[in-house]
Formats: sequence, structure tokens, C-alpha cells
Amino acid sequence: MRDEVMDHMSGDARVEVGDALELAWRQAPEEAAKSLRSMVSKLRRRHPGAAERLERGIEASLRVAVLGVQPPLRKQLESTGVVHMAIEKSLTWGRSKAGGAAAVAAGLPIWRQRTRRLMGYRELPSLVKTLQEKAAAAP
Repeated sequence: MRDEVMDHMSGDARVEVGDALELAWRQAPEEAAKSLRSMVSKLRRRHPGAAERLERGIEASLRVAVLGVQPPLRKQLESTGVVHMAIEKSLTWGRSKAGGAAAVAAGLPIWRQRTRRLMGYRELPSLVKTLQEKAAAAP
């Protein structure tokens, strides 16, 4: 998502915002959310495109951070399109009647086996395990 935000900026602002994004994403998810939302407010006036892109990606990037996904897979999963595709295909292929993480966990192994174009795809087994553990722990 960082690259997509940076595409809407130029000059010194790129360096400043890029550094601020990196600092925010190193924080705990709750603090990162506050920092990123504050950045959206600051960017809105001078860089509305960057503000919009950042705002659209905050939730996805924080979900990935909470799961402990590492680069380069993390960077790929922070793209909302990839996440939506993975969830949609997982639900279809898993044919689970459960909802939420359990439904995704059921189909994600099949999606993982069929996915070879996603940078970092070799890290998907670890993500599948994390999702299965979260689904098992959910009430």
C-alpha cells in the first residue's frame, strides 16, 4: 500500500510521508490505526489522492499486521484486491457453511495450492495455520 500512497505524491513530501508510514506500521495495531488516520487528515488538503488511498487501505494493512504476516507476502496481502480475491476463492472452494475466519480457513488451503503468482506465496502455509488457530479459538 505504501507504493500506492507514494504514487500520489512528489518531492520532499514523498520522503516525509514514506518515513511516517514506516513508523506507523511498526507500532502496535491500535496505535498504528491512530497514526494512520491522523496522516489521512493531514494529507487530505495537499494530497487528496494519497489520503484516499491510505484511508482505503488502513483496515486491510492492520488486519495483515495482526496476523504477523511477513514481507513480501504482507505487502501483497495489504492490497485490498488480493485479499478480496483470496477470501472469495476460499469461500467458493472451501464450501464451508461457517462464517468469518472459519470459512476462509476452510478454503484457503485450496487457494494456496492453486496460487503461484502472488509474491511471497511460500509463506501462505503459515498464514493458513494462523487463521485456523484463530477460527478454532473463536466462540
